[in-house]
Amino acid sequence: MTKQTRLKVLFIVEVLLAMWFSLASGAELPYTFETLDIAVPDQPLLFRIPVDINDQGRILTNIRTADGLGQAVVTPAGGKTRVFRNQPWVFVSCNGPDTSGISLVDDVVVGMCVDAPPYKSLGFIKPLNGQLQLIDFPGADGTMATGRSTDGKLVGQFYGPLNQPLRGALAYRFHCWTLIDGQYRQIDYPVANTFVSCEAINNRGQILMVYNTVTDQNETIEQGVVIYDNGTVTPLGKSFIHVGGPWVDFTDMNEDGALIGMRSNNDGTPYQVFLWDDGLFFDIKLPDGWIITQLGGMNNREHFVGTYRMLTGETDFHGDPIYTQHGFVAVPAPVKTVKIRGKF
Repeated sequence: MTKQTRLKVLFIVEVLLAMWFSLASGAELPYTFETLDIAVPDQPLLFRIPVDINDQGRILTNIRTADGLGQAVVTPAGGKTRVFRNQPWVFVSCNGPDTSGISLVDDVVVGMCVDAPPYKSLGFIKPLNGQLQLIDFPGADGTMATGRSTDGKLVGQFYGPLNQPLRGALAYRFHCWTLIDGQYRQIDYPVANTFVSCEAINNRGQILMVYNTVTDQNETIEQGVVIYDNGTVTPLGKSFIHVGGPWVDFTDMNEDGALIGMRSNNDGTPYQVFLWDDGLFFDIKLPDGWIITQLGGMNNREHFVGTYRMLTGETDFHGDPIYTQHGFVAVPAPVKTVKIRGKF
């Protein structure tokens, strides 16, 4: 690509981005945020990450123990004060060295694990009071489960066999899959040379899909997020990080079709959290001093979790900033009703 062509592309991108972000900006939704530093009983943790929250207030976290093993851990249901009592913690581990929970819907965890030798990546589904089941998409080299609807539909990603003579996206194609009524189905974005990952599925069979179209040399041409609905693709937004521009990312979808996500100008300013509902974007303001580092899942009550960091000081010698990282849970603030002269 010549310098002149690249400048034209960047100009067009900037125009599109200006249009996109002017349309994306919306009203602000009031939320209350609470720091969520979970200490798991009897576990010498190196870190803990809130990943998802179900309608009962149970929170899925991923931890790594002192011996390096990964586990998914589900807390008991917690109230506003996050005092977890009267219910057991649930620890989820496969037979191999690593387990990661990705989604928690009702009382079921789905995710990915590395099983015992030959150490193949597999998806899993684990009811909190039931047996862990491994998921291996037919013919795949590796599988993960990423989402579940309340009526039991499953969605995930798999990667297929390596085709050595080919390159780029054609060499190691990533696909989505669904498991509905006992039948596996492969799901792809309808453009060649496109990696896909699917984040969530609801009872209607709508799938939150992220795509990335590349050349045979793995150079990104276009990337974005869509709703895949039984063959129909509805665009949600494009990201331009591959040309140094802003990006948008949707991380979860609930049964009502509401979406939680982040966007960034990619200029060093903090990320912006938003809720998307019926085609409208609603900004969610973070507490002062919070810098979001990761956005997790959302339940059907539009509660969501994630991690943030805060500036807490600087080093004595160089004056470099010191940050502390925490988990959080965010809950919609109650809407106040104003009574005027006897009428609501």
